[in-house]
Amino acid sequence: MADKETKKIRIFIASSEELGDVRSEVSVMFEQLNRVFSRRNYSIEAVKWEDLPGYNSGERKQEEYNREIRDCDMCARGGIVWLQENRKCGL
Repeated sequence: MADKETKKIRIFIASSEELGDVRSEVSVMFEQLNRVFSRRNYSIEAVKWEDLPGYNSGERKQEEYNREIRDCDMCARGGIVWLQENRKCGL
């Protein structure tokens, strides 16, 4: 019997530059979830704006971000704000 093809779920992590540490934490969380999801032939790919080609090129990037967001399956924004605010509260 052939192995099932893995379904990749791409999630764009949208947040401002000062939340880079939170984006990194979310990426690590996705890696941990992948250990569980891989058994069911799913994987999560974190897409961060700073990892896009030409990040430091100085060109207008909003169009590129919009393209990536459209190509992703989900966009995580509210959860990152929640993580940052709860970190301040000690949660």
